[in-house]
Formats: sequence, structure tokens, C-alpha cells
Amino acid sequence: MNNINSGNIQWLTFLLAAAALHGLWLAGLLFAKNEGRQSLKLLSAAFVLVSLYLLNYLFFLTGFIRFAPHLLGVFYPLFFLVGPCFYFFVKYALTPDFHFRRAHLWHLLLPIVAFFDTLEFYALPKATKLKAIDIILSGEWELSWLDLILSSGFLLQLLIYVAAAWQLSQRIENRQEDRVNQSNARWYRQFCLGFLILLLLDLAARFFFFALKIDTPVMEMVIASLLALGIQLAGYRAIGRLGDFPKLLPALVRENGNGKYKTSPLTPEQMEAHQDELLSLMKREQPYLDASLKISGLAERLGIPSHHLSQVLNEGMETNFYDFVNSYRVEAAKRRLKDENYRHYSILAIGLECGFTNKTTFNRTFKKMTGMTPSEFLAEQKGVMK
Repeated sequence: MNNINSGNIQWLTFLLAAAALHGLWLAGLLFAKNEGRQSLKLLSAAFVLVSLYLLNYLFFLTGFIRFAPHLLGVFYPLFFLVGPCFYFFVKYALTPDFHFRRAHLWHLLLPIVAFFDTLEFYALPKATKLKAIDIILSGEWELSWLDLILSSGFLLQLLIYVAAAWQLSQRIENRQEDRVNQSNARWYRQFCLGFLILLLLDLAARFFFFALKIDTPVMEMVIASLLALGIQLAGYRAIGRLGDFPKLLPALVRENGNGKYKTSPLTPEQMEAHQDELLSLMKREQPYLDASLKISGLAERLGIPSHHLSQVLNEGMETNFYDFVNSYRVEAAKRRLKDENYRHYSILAIGLECGFTNKTTFNRTFKKMTGMTPSEFLAEQKGVMK
């Protein structure tokens, strides 16, 4: 700590204290306004834990840790709860039918391991802890690359959870056809992406400073500053949605015990995987352009039985085969009707090219899904272009 001048210490103290207090204040607001929603409770818990992480740095920066040496390492196991809290915040928000089960308890494994790993350290006498604190504050604490990786375990674990939350939100966003639902899912994806970028910068700075052999206390404080700034930005990003925090989504629910698929062997995880595969296939191969496409043919391309595909569509996506395929055909027709390269095509030719079998079906389906006929849509587009 000797290499940090008094001006920098004051700046870091202010930044860490402000970020920690802001995080705790925001956590209180989220908890007070959670309206029984588990997702906001979990986000509140995540902010509390990150605030404790910053307070831990603040104790070292101000030297307060010398007056309370038994706080050394106390918060460490709790830091491993930030990742699960954040991930399940996103999971609860995007899948309203989600329920925490015993099978999810393995997410508590790392915090428990960290607790027992430091249990012996907690029992050390005050004098021993003070000596360890003096070594850390003096800058004499030499780290190897392995030590650096191990000491970054909390951030690496958090990075994995935030990446998983980002991937989940992106996957669910891609499934939505309703613009409001897409917008809500996109908000979570962007929130996760911001957190992910912050963590990558934090880890990059940590390894960069270490490679340059910058003193450990300086390195740790600069990295804590990055995280503190991130907490401030995330706080203002989240607080803007306190009044209408995104709620999602039409649940991908399974029918109850009296439902059509009560004897189905498909698990929710398998349903989700099949949905992802189906959406990827539709985007990649565009099978809907084939007017003769049947559910059996689409199921064969996916490598699953037809009745499983039917369940995925009816139960998981709350639609049927024809509406699902026709929605892609209508979107393809809309793109062509707006495209100057198709101006020499007749409206019927565009409909047939997009997979419809006749003009009547094309007009009826197009109007059902857009509220106007293909000719009305085309006229509107020409008016916009004038």
C-alpha cells in the first residue's frame, strides 16, 4: 500500500465507499419493490454481496481491517454466491414457470467448499491475522501465476454465470415473436452483456498488471475501482426500471397432470433443447419455403418423432405447426414485398415462392398475421418510399 499516494487513496476511498453504499441502497430499493418476485429478490442479494466485496477492499484501503482483524476472509465464501444469484435472477425473470428445486442445490457447492476451506483460517489468533494483514498491506505478498488464478476464482466463476445468463436471455429473445416480449428479453441480454464486459475488463486488468509486475496492493485497488464504477453504472441502469422492471414472458409451460402430454417422456430441458434446434433449423435451412412441408418432414430433419415436435410447438411455443410455419412464410413475403429486387414479381408469385400453395391461403394467412392483405401491405410500403 506504500506505493499508493494519499491523493489516490482518497479517490479510491471515495469511489469504493460510494459504490458500496450505492449498491446497498439499490439492493434495498429492489427488495422493497420486489412485489413478491423472486427475480428482484435475487438481484437485490447480488448487489448486497458485491457491496460487501467492495467494503472488503475499503477495509484494507483505510486500514480499518487492523482494528477488526477477525473480518479477514469472513466475506470470501459469500462472494461465490453472486454468480448463482445473478443467473437465477435472469432465469426467474425470463421463465415465469421456473421453480428452484433440489437439483439446483449444486450451485451452492463452491460457496460451501470456500467456507470449509477458510474455516481453519477463521480460528487463527488475532496476532497471526494481524501479521497476515501487515504482509498484504506492505506489498510484500508475492503472487505466482497459479496464485493469481486461484485468487481470481470468484471473478472467473462469476464470469461463467453471467455468460450463461447472457446466453439464456439471448436464446429466449430469439424465440419471441411479440415485440414487447422481444424488447423485455433484450433488456436482460444487454444488462448481462454490460456485466460480462465489465468482468472481462476486470480480469484483463488483473492479468495485465500482474504481467507488468505492478505491486499487488496497487493492482487490487485499481481492479476494485473498475468494479466499483461498474456497480455505479449497473445501478443507474437497473434503477431506471424499478417502476416497470421487465416481466417475462408467456411461459413456456407444460400442461398439468390432466393435460394432453401428461405421459410424455420429454423433460423441460429436452423441450428447451428441441425448441432451440427447431429455431436454428428454420433460420439456417428455411424449410418453410417448401410448400409441401409437413410436420413429419420437419420432425425428420430435427431427428425427433412427429409427436415430440407437436408437443414442442403446442406446449412449449403455444402454437401449432401450420401457424408456426406460416409465420415464417409471411415474414419472408413481407421482406420480398419491401425489396426493390422483387418489384417485377406479382404478389401471387411472391406468395408461392414463400411456400404458400394458392392466392386464397396466402391472402387469408397474411391478413390474419399482419392485419392487412399483401396488396394493402405493398401499397403502404410504396407510400412510405415516396
